[in-house]
Amino acid sequence: MKILIVQLGRIGDMILLTPAIDAIKSKYPKSQLDILAGRHNYQAIKNNPSIDNIIVYEKSPLKLCKTLGNLIKTKYDYYIDPKDHKSSESKILATIARAKQKIGLNIDSSKVFDYSIPSESDNQGLHFSQRAFRALNHLYIETPAIVPKPFLYNTQDSLEYVDRFINAERLDSFIVLNLSASMEHKMWDTENWIRLFNEFEHLQEKTVLSYAPAETEKAALLLKSCPRIHNFKSKSLHDAIALISRSDLLISPDTAMVHVAAAFNIPLLGLYSGLDDFYDKFFAACDHKIIIRAKNGDYGIKSIEYGQVKAGLIKTLTLLQENKS
Repeated sequence: MKILIVQLGRIGDMILLTPAIDAIKSKYPKSQLDILAGRHNYQAIKNNPSIDNIIVYEKSPLKLCKTLGNLIKTKYDYYIDPKDHKSSESKILATIARAKQKIGLNIDSSKVFDYSIPSESDNQGLHFSQRAFRALNHLYIETPAIVPKPFLYNTQDSLEYVDRFINAERLDSFIVLNLSASMEHKMWDTENWIRLFNEFEHLQEKTVLSYAPAETEKAALLLKSCPRIHNFKSKSLHDAIALISRSDLLISPDTAMVHVAAAFNIPLLGLYSGLDDFYDKFFAACDHKIIIRAKNGDYGIKSIEYGQVKAGLIKTLTLLQENKS
């Protein structure tokens, strides 16, 4: 049996799809399971043993023709698009694909998909990972009642890179502070991080700073003010994944990294927006987490006050100490 799953969203979306990917391979171990991924999110599923082939969806004319050619040439038994909201791109790709059965969201009178999945309004209250499972009902795979943890797999190269860093910095244990998020309003102001780590100065020498290249200037400002924090330079997404997997705690705004923490069940101090529906859909499935929320209705985290994060950090450090006892 040949199955193709489509996930062209962000890195976090792909990470949250991995429980459904694992469930398919567990139910049908002899199946060929392929993923049509975006050019940014495909890195998250490299090394995943449940996946046979990753097809990267590129929009440049030559690469797009090759991708569409693969969709036409490969006769899949199931074409699955778990997206639960309207998408013209999803409709076009599903129309082109040659599959015996197509599973996805039909909009209005559209009959692109043989089996239509529940819409976003039908999925209210369900986590993103659970929503993906609802597209698998026709494969006799049930939606889990409890939000499942993601599945991520370290690469040997990144593990060795992180281990060399840990040894060079003489870190027996450490926490990771991730500065970055997808947009500016989803990041806490650097001045706040500086104030926090100067007040908790003893944490600096146990803290590793992780960030995307776009936040290099912010990182430099923080490191100048908090010189004992360790600067980690990721070469790839997998370097950041390996770093978090080795840590005792992740401190981060809501971004893909919180789901990396969930995959390895690393405790989390997370800063989230004030949108309840968004939180319910994308919260991190860590067993131990302290969540700080922005003011009600705030799409970002700028309204989170310093005192909230300070109190959350104290609570988190207490929780870590209790877990070690």
